[in-house]
This record gives sequence, structure tokens and C-alpha cells, in this order.
Amino acid sequence: MTKRIDQRVGLPLKQGLYDPTFEKDACGVGFVAHIKGKPSHQIMQDAYFLNSRMDHRGGCGFEENTGDGAGVLTAIPDQFFRAMAESAGLKLPAVGQYAVGNCFLPTDPSERADAQSVIERILEEEQLDHLLWREVPIDPMGADVGPAARDAMPAIIQLLIAATLIWTRRHSHASYLLQENDLPMRFARMQQAQAKSTCAVSRHA
Repeated sequence: MTKRIDQRVGLPLKQGLYDPTFEKDACGVGFVAHIKGKPSHQIMQDAYFLNSRMDHRGGCGFEENTGDGAGVLTAIPDQFFRAMAESAGLKLPAVGQYAVGNCFLPTDPSERADAQSVIERILEEEQLDHLLWREVPIDPMGADVGPAARDAMPAIIQLLIAATLIWTRRHSHASYLLQENDLPMRFARMQQAQAKSTCAVSRHA
């Protein structure tokens, strides 16, 4: 049987509004948090454990190890990105004055470079400073990602940006441009851009 985070086996006992008879094997959302809002790596470890304990975490494909994926949504790990930026010779602005984007870009090196140039031009137009790009380390073979998923996998690149002076509603609009219709329109000439042009941006730590 499955062990819980508290190392006990099986479902919790009925308590408060919780009743184990209502448990079902289906997609869902789980939450892990520190009751006083204190960030820690332990929360990530608990969230990973929670995520890995669910047999069914999304749509399943024809391959046993291919589905539509599941992940963990977190606040920006400020200490991590601050240390990474310092190793690149950069000093990040205060928390809330910089943002991190997760971009899914073409795997073709030339098209990826063009896509990054387009994003940098959008940032310049919206008076945002491009700080750096970070290629996210991945291990699809070690993670047993199925062949169909590997074939469709984009290049996963993180983007750090900052406001020139102070983050305003105008800069939030720039984040919208990166996430919605503007990127696909500007990527129209790229063969791989149709499926690989998403850029989700957040500045919440």
C-alpha cells in the first residue's frame, strides 16, 4: 500500500470535513504549504512526494510513459535565482521588481535564437530589461519520458526580466503580450513556432 508523507500506510482516518470514503482515483490538485508562509526546500520535497504518489496525473496516451504531464507550481525561489544571477555577474533587483518566465521555444537552434530575439525586442518596446536566459536542465531518459513526448518536447528556457525603474501595470501588460497572442503572431514564419511559443511570466516570490 502507499505510504503517506507521515509514513503511515493507507488513507487518513475520518476527521472534520474529510471522509476517506469519498476518495477517487482521478486528476486533481494537491496543496502543500507552511502554515506561517515560511518558504523552504522541504515544501518542494513534500510536493514532489505528493505528485509522485498519484497513479493518474493527467491525460494518458497510447504509450505507458506518455501523458499530458503534471508538475508543481511554486512561488519564485528568490535565493536560487539570486545566487544564479550573481554567478553570472548580475545583481537582481528587490523581490517583486523582477520576473521569471518559463519559455517553451523551438528546438531548432536557429529558430530558437530568432524566437529569443523577438522576445527581447518585445521587452525593449515595453521598457523592460532582459537580464539573462537560463537553459533548464532536463533528463527525459532518466525520467522515463515516452518517445511521443520526447519527439514533441520543446526547448525549455527560463527568462529573467526587470523593470527599468519600478514595476508598473504597463509591465504586467508586457507579461500578457509574452503569454498570449503577440508571440505566436511574431513567430509566424518559424516552422516550429505553432506549438512551441508559450512564455509564462510571474514576479511573485
